[in-house]
Amino acid sequence: MKYNYLNSDDFRNPNYKDKGKGSDPCFLCGRAVNDNRNHIHLLCDGRFVDSTDDFGSNDQGFFPVGPECGKKIPKNFLF
Repeated sequence: MKYNYLNSDDFRNPNYKDKGKGSDPCFLCGRAVNDNRNHIHLLCDGRFVDSTDDFGSNDQGFFPVGPECGKKIPKNFLF
């Protein structure tokens, strides 16, 4: 299967600070996410992948993305 990838550094705020206050914060900006509809699939090498397949030892899992940050990510990378 052919996968597409995005570098997380191209989307993540360089001044990221966890502001989630106990909840899972947005992976990109750190703000609290009240609506957990969007997630990205993160690999250990720092890339997002457009698949829900298991990538074994290179798989970190799914992380929430807030609605505003989700607008910056191509839709095929949001789950």
